[in-house]
Amino acid sequence: LLGEVMPTKASLHPVMPFLMVGSLSVVPLFWVWRCWPTLSVTTKKSLPISLAWGVGAGVLALLIYHPMEWLARLVGSEMPVAGNEEAIAQLFATSTLLALIDLVVVAPVAEELLFRKLMLGRFIKSGFPHWGIVLTSLLFAFMHEPFPAQGQALGGWLLLFANYFLMGALLASVYVRTGRLSAAIAAHATNNLVVCLFYLAGQ
Repeated sequence: LLGEVMPTKASLHPVMPFLMVGSLSVVPLFWVWRCWPTLSVTTKKSLPISLAWGVGAGVLALLIYHPMEWLARLVGSEMPVAGNEEAIAQLFATSTLLALIDLVVVAPVAEELLFRKLMLGRFIKSGFPHWGIVLTSLLFAFMHEPFPAQGQALGGWLLLFANYFLMGALLASVYVRTGRLSAAIAAHATNNLVVCLFYLAGQ
């Protein structure tokens, strides 16, 4: 998921990022906790329904960024640029087709196989699904935003990290809710495709 290209005007108050992350994390994590007893990866929904869940979740994941952007502006700052934006811009500059294949097909398939099928699947089989969702989402976020960029405020980095964490939790929930990895891949691919289309429209 790409952040919008906006310079940081001011650093967030040290406490604010933690309040933002906590408040934005409560709803999706509570939903996962409440729904988990009724969900099972051994009971698969039909493929069309699963893909519909995936596409819907992919669109919803796009909306995660905007409440954080609004909260950042509320305290006199703005969301920083995502750490992978420069690399993605270079990829598009090389080949639009290659960039779309990589971001909409290769990356979603590879990342969902790793984080949802392999890692989350292990936690589920071991009887620790809740820890699996939280920890795999943290790893998913850490892979995308491992540390603050040079000159980047800690608060801005935490907001970007939280954005990826919530996206990871949403993708994990789709996988668990439908029992199909294809649904998580569809969600991830939908998210990346819409972001790519907005990126191309802005060029």
